[in-house]
Amino acid sequence: MCGRYETTKMSWREIYERYSMKWDDSLPDRLSPFEKDEIFPTDDAPVIYEQDGERQLEPMHWGWVREWAKRPLINAKGEEAAIKRTWKRALAERRCIIPATGFYEWTGAKGSKQRWKIELKSGEPMGLGGIWEEQDGEKCYSILTIGANEVMQPIHHRMPVIVKPDDADQWLGSEEFEALIEPYSSEEMKAYPVGKDLLPLQD
Repeated sequence: MCGRYETTKMSWREIYERYSMKWDDSLPDRLSPFEKDEIFPTDDAPVIYEQDGERQLEPMHWGWVREWAKRPLINAKGEEAAIKRTWKRALAERRCIIPATGFYEWTGAKGSKQRWKIELKSGEPMGLGGIWEEQDGEKCYSILTIGANEVMQPIHHRMPVIVKPDDADQWLGSEEFEALIEPYSSEEMKAYPVGKDLLPLQD
């Protein structure tokens, strides 16, 4: 799963260049107009998607709302999304990339949770693979997850799908995207404890 992630020290311009998008001078220099570096479920955060053949970057709301769900659906299992009614149309037609510098997971018993930060060894940003839809005039996204790689296994049995910049065209606009729904290379990732924290909003 992915219940919280980070966008520290990223800028709009960096994301535009990283994903081969034409820079828009009207955008602020900071990544988030909401002045938040740590993104929680139900926050608004920048998301990359394609519409009418054009790559876009704009804030979306993290979590889909369903009447039968007790909480917003912030994650979707990548292995099941193609067949589950809730997700399959979005997976086929509305995939997206969520820029991040790392994500968090927790271990330990309730009341004494240890928080871990997971990021790329290179220090470069990562693109979390997601899907989006429009609800009541507002765009919402959910992050796809997959079984954990060797770095994540001691911490949690699942992790977000991570899309490399070179694979952005395949993820956003190709029918061959399903090959990218897999655990990211453990050799390129690291995880380390960052102190105690509360239980994440969704297990």
